[in-house]
Amino acid sequence: MKLTHLLIGSVLLVTACTEINLQASPSTKAPREAAKVSEAQACAIGYDLAKQIYGLVDITNTTITMSPKLGSCATHAAHYLRKAGYGVDETAKRHQSDQFAISTFSDKETGQIIATAYLPGLKVSRAYKLGDAGVYATSPIDVTYKKDL
Repeated sequence: MKLTHLLIGSVLLVTACTEINLQASPSTKAPREAAKVSEAQACAIGYDLAKQIYGLVDITNTTITMSPKLGSCATHAAHYLRKAGYGVDETAKRHQSDQFAISTFSDKETGQIIATAYLPGLKVSRAYKLGDAGVYATSPIDVTYKKDL
């Protein structure tokens, strides 16, 4: 009986580590929009992250290359970045780490959605609470500047 519990616990531990490793390396894979959100909520997240990027990234002579694997939030963000005046390049055929993408996940403990936008050398994250017609930001933006993001 104890051996069975130990084996089940080992399988769960290996499974949990595998999931963490898959999501912890956005440079090798396209970030995933794993959180389940409505189209209005995806639009609100995309708009908010695009607005934050607008405040951080100089629009002059800036072209943002989009990952070909955009989820709904990133698609909306691309739309808003284009409307703001950024050059948006959507010609990529495969994902590379220097392309714009957004990852999302649900924090089961808090019930919040964590969204992160990736650009070359810049990562912008924020937590959101889902609402009926959109989302509410529940944290300030977290900005990470790094040469090798």
